[in-house]
Amino acid sequence: MDTGEVTAINTSGATFTGIIRTLGATPVSDHGFTWSTTPHSLVDNSSQISLGPRNEIGPFSATATFAMEADKVHYVRAYARAGEYVVYGPAMPYTSKGSMTPVITGFSPASARRNDQVTITGSNFTQDLNRLTVLFGSTPATIVRATPESIVCMVPYNLQAPQTKITVKLAGKTATTTNNFTLIP
Repeated sequence: MDTGEVTAINTSGATFTGIIRTLGATPVSDHGFTWSTTPHSLVDNSSQISLGPRNEIGPFSATATFAMEADKVHYVRAYARAGEYVVYGPAMPYTSKGSMTPVITGFSPASARRNDQVTITGSNFTQDLNRLTVLFGSTPATIVRATPESIVCMVPYNLQAPQTKITVKLAGKTATTTNNFTLIP
């Protein structure tokens, strides 16, 4: 497994390349890229693009449009998962010019009690929980899990406002709901 050159670096993201050099006896169930601001990014703790199964050697690429701060060095690694094993290519550094702003398309339920779970849907999120912030008004929420298209969080236990907007912050960019969330007393 090799990580190739990072190309097309612009304010919307970057294109990653990798090469699967050999295949083992266990089929590749997933392959793609993982990246962060440290050279030790792993599938389970960093932003990721999953490209699914692959049954042939050779190059592959994907364009990442989320979770990259402008003017910061990031590290990308190609990966392949086969059975219980994940093989990584070497970390390839690049200086990001930024990425797309998170977009919130909705959330549900529209009203809930403190500590209930709310799912925020949209795009340009990340599965790296350490890089995401969710606010109900100005009150931080606990994030349970996330993907590039959804975030599950808990209504803050100390939320006081009966109605508030929900905000997602990532990579220096912010998205806020158009509709209010309603706290059930």
